[in-house]
Amino acid sequence: MVQYNLLDNLESWLMDVIIDKMLYESELVLGTSDGKVVPLQMFKGKNDNIQNTINKILSKIFIKNERYKSVRMGISS
Repeated sequence: MVQYNLLDNLESWLMDVIIDKMLYESELVLGTSDGKVVPLQMFKGKNDNIQNTINKILSKIFIKNERYKSVRMGISS
């Protein structure tokens, strides 16, 4: 079977992964920037792992062309 428009079918799932990561896997930790202590947002959990894996796959596909230096999946307004 050949699947066309795969992204149309995965769009809702991808959105859920990102939103769940932001809602349930976020943690504020203290770090330093320019010698100052600042809060940093960190993520840890299964949705963060899924997004990181997707980013690695996208990097393998697109960076291979040497057209892009970095690739990542995310959402914005």
